[in-house]
Amino acid sequence: MTLLQKACSKKSHEAEGPIAIKFAQWASTRPDLLPRSVCDHLSPLQASVKPHNFRQTKRILTDTFGPTWESSLQLAPSSEENQQRGS
Repeated sequence: MTLLQKACSKKSHEAEGPIAIKFAQWASTRPDLLPRSVCDHLSPLQASVKPHNFRQTKRILTDTFGPTWESSLQLAPSSEENQQRGS
């Protein structure tokens, strides 16, 4: 595995969060921009990524904007099916 492939590992992107995962998913579809080996290495992110739990999002929003962030932002109604966000 090359250094670039190690930097583009699935675990690395999952640790970085949903934006990094989405970028890596997009990058895996662009053999016109990246070496085929990198695209192939990132391609598992298309089908198998740990879901992003909404509790993580709420914690990040509270840490960033304070406990009153909910009064400034309206979210879609929650439900059991709606509690995890995939990328």
